[in-house]
Amino acid sequence: MDLKNRSYQELSEIIDYIQDWNVISKEPNVINISLLSGLPGIILTLLDTNATYPELVNLKKIKSLIDHLLDILYKSENLLPSYCGGIAGLGFLLDNLKEQNVLYDAEYDDILEEIDSVLEDMFKVEIEEDNIDMLHGALGIGLYFIKRKNERNVLEIINFLEKTAIKKDNQIYWKVFDKHVEKDFFYDFGLAHGNAGILYFFLKCIKHNILIDKSKAMAREMIIFFTQNTQTLSSDIYSFYQYKIEVSAFDDSEYKPTNSRLAWCYGDLGILHTLLIASKILEDESLEKYAIEKLYHVSDRLSEREITKHDMDAGFCHGTGGVAFIFKNVYELTKDVKFLPTIDHWTKKTFEMKDIKSHDGFNILGYSFPVFEDTTQNVTFLEGLAGVAASNLKYLSKKPLVFIEEAVFLTV
Repeated sequence: MDLKNRSYQELSEIIDYIQDWNVISKEPNVINISLLSGLPGIILTLLDTNATYPELVNLKKIKSLIDHLLDILYKSENLLPSYCGGIAGLGFLLDNLKEQNVLYDAEYDDILEEIDSVLEDMFKVEIEEDNIDMLHGALGIGLYFIKRKNERNVLEIINFLEKTAIKKDNQIYWKVFDKHVEKDFFYDFGLAHGNAGILYFFLKCIKHNILIDKSKAMAREMIIFFTQNTQTLSSDIYSFYQYKIEVSAFDDSEYKPTNSRLAWCYGDLGILHTLLIASKILEDESLEKYAIEKLYHVSDRLSEREITKHDMDAGFCHGTGGVAFIFKNVYELTKDVKFLPTIDHWTKKTFEMKDIKSHDGFNILGYSFPVFEDTTQNVTFLEGLAGVAASNLKYLSKKPLVFIEEAVFLTV
């Protein structure tokens, strides 16, 4: 069976599974409003699938999932403000439904207005705590404000970023505090939580005509930060960028090169894809050439080392499915056929992940995303079946996935 037929077969099987509320409601990871790790991410995947393969999707089932999502919202006692796991991400989904004129209900206008009101205050708390994380902090809320054309609050975030930027020569960058593991400040290079995500935020502002001159100036200084802090490749070092570097070590140039994974969340692929977007937004041919040349090297990282050393699964966040998805996006941005074999490679690797592991003897649709010590299956976007379905859909699709790509910072 060729790759296209296999991709369609896998997409069909997963979509049939994840649109059935009676099935997925048994999965503990589904019963929350998290955009990327809850029910909304599943809905995003179903909506984009419907746009390309309506025969695979039952719109009444999607509407039912949205109704269940709102029921979860109404019953929730403690709601986060964040983009990834809170009301900003939920609002992003509802506003997209309105923008795309799909399954939109007038009731959602009231919900969006209430989200607007709550986030007006909550984003200021994130700023006061210096939490600029894209998924879990002020910048993610800023993405929602951009979507809602709330320019005043976006301006406040940009001005805060300008005040807190670390400036060195003609570079700017930001430090973040890892409160979960390291309990220390780092310079995070990545897209999901670090400086590449901040660059994406500026690109989004430029695209939406918000404080264009200041956003362009800071975006260009950030680009210099990335181009001036690439690692020299060697027999041992195969990554241009580290995950993150402790502030004191970076400031004193007392750190050693280390490798990072091939993934959306951290590492070369997410960063260089963001630089490629920047080259398009800023109409910078030299930056485009720079990003493409680096991506050529990344596209050659095809060995089993990537899977075994960096613990890749089949998912979107840090797995083979996400890598295939992003390289397809790279191809669409560049039309460079050199990337086509890489897309095929990681698509095949995703298929090979199916059923290679089991959890207590159980495989639920394969791909081994077990949850806890039972037979449940993670079906969400970042780390579950919805992300695998999105990868297959991206492989097959000849047009942008309007819900998914914006949600995961792959288009502005």
